[in-house]
Amino acid sequence: MANQYINVYTGSVSVGAKDGTIVSTNGDQTSPIAVILDATQSETKYIKCAIRTEAGYKTVGNTVITLNGTNAAKWGIAIDKNYTDSSASGATYGNSITISTELANTNTIFWLKAMSSSDEKPAHDQSVMLNTTAVIIAA
Repeated sequence: MANQYINVYTGSVSVGAKDGTIVSTNGDQTSPIAVILDATQSETKYIKCAIRTEAGYKTVGNTVITLNGTNAAKWGIAIDKNYTDSSASGATYGNSITISTELANTNTIFWLKAMSSSDEKPAHDQSVMLNTTAVIIAA
């Protein structure tokens, strides 16, 4: 399910493009951001994502994306600074980002980091969500 004003995308996403696979909204899990990690290796993986408004809309002021949920501490989010898949580990990750530039109908890139630790048991965790706060107006 998509939001009628603003959405997150994953997969093959490019700066300034309109590509990627839309991420499900409102917890419906039809197209979640999914990562498989090997806890025995305390593995970390990086996921390139994009956010953009739907056609005819744009943001005004800051857009804040926050990680929430039971295991949100096992995730991080960072603003893109022209990272590649192999250099994303050098980003500064936290539990939220603030995008101060206007978002419109083309991709703005950000990164997610998912982490496991060797003390974890196998699990299918759906507890972590991205929440986006923005003021959206007609373009």
